[in-house]
Amino acid sequence: MGNVSPLPKWVMKVYADLWVMFEEKPFLFNNAVQELDIPKERMSVIISELNKAGWLDVEINKKDTRKRKYFLKKPDNIIKQMSTKFK
Repeated sequence: MGNVSPLPKWVMKVYADLWVMFEEKPFLFNNAVQELDIPKERMSVIISELNKAGWLDVEINKKDTRKRKYFLKKPDNIIKQMSTKFK
C-alpha cells in the first residue's frame, strides 16, 4: 500500500464521476475528457492531482510513452490507507 492523501473537494467530485463511469476498469485520458466533457487542460490537472494523492495508478505504454492507461483505486481501499489507526 502506498501513501494516500485527501483530495481537494473539486478533485474529489471528479473522482466520484470517474468512479461511477469506470470503477476499476482502465481508461484513457481522452475517454475521461469525452465522458465528462471537461477541457483537456483541466483534466490534465485532475489526473495529476489524483496521481500525486495516490488515488489512481498509471500504466505507461511501452511502445509510446506519451500514452497511458489510468486505473482508479477503490474508494474503500483509499479510506483504509488514509486511516491513522493502522499506521
